[in-house]
Amino acid sequence: MTASNTDWLSSHHIGFKHVIFMASVFFLISFWIHYPGLVPSYYSDVGSIGFRDGVSEGKVPYIDYGLEYPSLVGITVFLGSQWHNIYGYYFTVCAILYGFMFVGVYAMYRILIRLNQPVHRITYYVIFTPTFIYFSIFSFDWMGMGLLLLSIHYSQSNKAHLSGLFMGLSVAARIIPIVCLPFIIREFKTWRERGIFLLVAGLGWLAPNAYFMLVDFDGFLYPYQFQSQWGVEDSWMIIFGQFPSFRQLLSIGLLLQLIALIFFWRKKFNAVEGSLLAMISFMLTTYKFPPQYMTLLNPLFGLNRTNYILFMTANMLNVMMILLIFTPIFNAGNFLLITSPIQWLAIARQAVLIPLFISLFRSRKSADNPPVEGNETSNKQ
Repeated sequence: MTASNTDWLSSHHIGFKHVIFMASVFFLISFWIHYPGLVPSYYSDVGSIGFRDGVSEGKVPYIDYGLEYPSLVGITVFLGSQWHNIYGYYFTVCAILYGFMFVGVYAMYRILIRLNQPVHRITYYVIFTPTFIYFSIFSFDWMGMGLLLLSIHYSQSNKAHLSGLFMGLSVAARIIPIVCLPFIIREFKTWRERGIFLLVAGLGWLAPNAYFMLVDFDGFLYPYQFQSQWGVEDSWMIIFGQFPSFRQLLSIGLLLQLIALIFFWRKKFNAVEGSLLAMISFMLTTYKFPPQYMTLLNPLFGLNRTNYILFMTANMLNVMMILLIFTPIFNAGNFLLITSPIQWLAIARQAVLIPLFISLFRSRKSADNPPVEGNETSNKQ
């Protein structure tokens, strides 16, 4: 290895250490503001679940009690619950979430290096955002996002088995990343590689689900039934009222049309571009878009060329929603009604995502010729 190559590797290694240090500091802030019993107290799904009957007793999710999250989250909750103490539970779950955040940031770093893009996009679009501070330990979205980023990373490295494994595990943690599957699988040029990807993805999803499927199939189905029956939340579809069948069909129909349009568009978006377009499509067409879902969007924004002002506007509107939800003067009594300013902020947030979607959709493909190893030295941090 030449001296220049050694210097290049050293500089990027130091760069990643700087990035993960900043991520750790801001993650710690999220850990602190949601810490159980802290005054003032900031609500989080993670903390709320720790106080539930069954969880506090260390019982098995899906079998002894219902849990609205998929199996990998259920396993995480079970591990934390074995302390039979809210603080032991909180520390355990947060440590696991930190691990997924760590691998997600690392995958972003490797993807940006491969695309010859500046590493500071991780700080601007992920770490230095109100969404990262408030929602990193609000819900379990970093589990799905970290695994999805690993899947994209290995698809670009042409490792179908690893990409498929992390894709399957991502869906086992958070259902939403499945919308990115068509664009990740297209990174592989042969049907053999695509077959390996799908097979391993299926096995990766099955591994954490198999036990629950065999022991209590109804309990295994509970998260999917729960989500499908949830009412309209923080989405423009609230204008149609609470009509479950109609909004489900409308949401699925619009999403499938957008995914098909993106997939068959002549520009052939790659995994990085297609995943962001697919994820925005979901957020624009879903009847349920709570603020924590922005954790699934921000890293993908960071991997693409994005209008930063619009991006940060969406993030600010997103955090304003959660900060005002528990303030009666701002939520107008019931924040789930269209008369509440919370829903106006939610609709404004979705409206801001539209020009971001259109801009990327109309732009030229940014990775027609990914840089070879020798060209990566030109990357600026």
